[in-house]
Amino acid sequence: MSNSTSSSPQGLELLANSISLTPVEVKGQKLFSSEELGKALGFQYPRQSITKIYERNRKELKHYSIEVKLTSVDGSLRNTRAFTREGALIVSMLARTNRAKAVRAWLARLGDTVIAEAERKGYLEARRENAAELLAARPLWQKIARYKGMGLYNAEIGRLTGLSKETVRKHLRRMENCGIIEPPANLHQLQQRVQRLLPGMEVE
Repeated sequence: MSNSTSSSPQGLELLANSISLTPVEVKGQKLFSSEELGKALGFQYPRQSITKIYERNRKELKHYSIEVKLTSVDGSLRNTRAFTREGALIVSMLARTNRAKAVRAWLARLGDTVIAEAERKGYLEARRENAAELLAARPLWQKIARYKGMGLYNAEIGRLTGLSKETVRKHLRRMENCGIIEPPANLHQLQQRVQRLLPGMEVE
């Protein structure tokens, strides 16, 4: 792509939207590997080119990068350098490629969104793992979660589990706080269906 295209605001935005950089998590920190950064910048030899930039500017970049072990395509572990977003921005300023300006724009304007999404996914994954462990240890919660997923009301769940409606509600609150259950999107329709099947059931 020519420099004339990327010099206009519209061209720069289109280029920035075409950038694909996936951060890796190392000790809770989101980093960009030399390989990923080099590809985004358009280098023919991504990792080697970023390594050269790092070596020429080691004094400045050493504070924004670490050496990590990442799995390569063939499944083996390989030492590679990974950069913080600040480090990636500095590298993109030092790189003399047609895509460098777009990468800087991506890191400055779009990077926050991607990193926030990666952090959200990591949080949700940890929350799901924790919820699975709690359910495995509490058979009663397994029953309550199953019945709630069927759209049953608390009073009906109480009848099936031998608990009062208030006790069921307390369990549900604790389960929600632990991330074990969330109300189904079609909860109202499920409850209406159950009410037709079980006339006289109390509506909550």
